[in-house]
Amino acid sequence: MTTLVCVSPKTTVLITAALPLAYLLFYAIMEKRHYSKELYNPSGDTCEHHLSWNEKLALMWQSLRGVVSFSVGLFVEVLVLGSMVTTLAFQNSPFDPRDHYVYYVLMVTMGAFIGRSYIGILSACNPPCSLAVKKTWILSGVQLILGTFLAFAAWYRFLPNVVLVLVLLLAVGVLSGMLYVNTILAAAQDEDFRSKVFSRGFSLVAIGGGCLMAALLGLLVEPVFREHCLEVSSSHQFCFTRSMMEWNSTDSCVTR
Repeated sequence: MTTLVCVSPKTTVLITAALPLAYLLFYAIMEKRHYSKELYNPSGDTCEHHLSWNEKLALMWQSLRGVVSFSVGLFVEVLVLGSMVTTLAFQNSPFDPRDHYVYYVLMVTMGAFIGRSYIGILSACNPPCSLAVKKTWILSGVQLILGTFLAFAAWYRFLPNVVLVLVLLLAVGVLSGMLYVNTILAAAQDEDFRSKVFSRGFSLVAIGGGCLMAALLGLLVEPVFREHCLEVSSSHQFCFTRSMMEWNSTDSCVTR
């Protein structure tokens, strides 16, 4: 909002502060169909059984492979977007160096939206089709390859223009969204309802774990990439794609 719509940061924060209320609204809409005091089971029975610690540990071990794959995917996404391509701008781009990062984030976000929605999109086809990926390590493996390529591109600066970077970041976002959906779907797929609830909740640990590791490593990686760019680039303005200046409508808006 601060860069595309040119809304001040103060106004943007006030607007987004109310957005969490939307979670409650959508939750109420979703639960209106089957809301009861007892835990609902698709088989028609109520679940009174509570999982023991041994059962929980077994489910955690069973879900560990998917959690690790999901963590790796998020780690690659956050590290590349937040610490590597931030030092990659192109002189022949149709927008200023300071605006590159805005488009980088936009492409990853669009990709994540597509990736998280793809099963719903496919289910609307006639005839309906599904493309659930049980081996989520394939998705994180491809994401790791794309992330490595983007890291080399940011270090050696061999790409001719920004187009391929935008396409690859879109692909990274799509893979990240697909990882999210398929990790949740694969968690305790053949178990009872309560086991699924626990396993899917445990799978979300990957979000915090992957992002935290990428953020900590990014504190070390980004300065190294920036210093390297300053050494090899003829113009220092192409070595940092995020504006460090105080926000103003003239310099901080893409549309101005």
